[in-house]
Amino acid sequence: MHWMKGVHVFATSRKEKAIEEALSVCATYQTDFGNDDVDADIQLHIRRQIQDDPKLAAWPPTIQQEIEQILGSRANGMFRWAVCQLDAIHKCVNLDILRKLLRNLPKTLKDTYQRILCSIDEECVDIALKTLQWLTFYARPMSLDEIAEIVAIDLTKDPKFDDARRLRRPEDVVSSAQALLSSYRSRSRPII
Repeated sequence: MHWMKGVHVFATSRKEKAIEEALSVCATYQTDFGNDDVDADIQLHIRRQIQDDPKLAAWPPTIQQEIEQILGSRANGMFRWAVCQLDAIHKCVNLDILRKLLRNLPKTLKDTYQRILCSIDEECVDIALKTLQWLTFYARPMSLDEIAEIVAIDLTKDPKFDDARRLRRPEDVVSSAQALLSSYRSRSRPII
């Protein structure tokens, strides 16, 4: 592979044995940044999100500090975990719901993803599953309009493509598994 000579790739991930083993075959150098540095970045991100997101910024300053302190102390180097918790907090409509959520935060990223998947409405599970499968294996980022078309395809049924299965509002796919999908600005913009 002479065309790759001089190419350097920097990859980061959670510290998990399976990931380390998979990367060890191609990595020439591995380092551990340590949770203190990562946790400081996570804390900064949480603070900025609370300041910049109008819904989070609407909480009284003492509640904002509580959110920041709890998420920052429990992230344990898991940036994605903190982002998913902020997404869940964003949906809280009153202080009682917020405090219940903060008391019952999932401990791991796996538990967080499990909570997200379990919160998908039963009627939308097939749509969310199909969307996640396509996003995982598609060669390029997909737009919401493309996903609206893809969910209309079911190879086990006749007709294979049924307009009745097409999403009328493509942005609905994001709301079904919001924390697993990036936000978007327009229907034609890729979602990951």
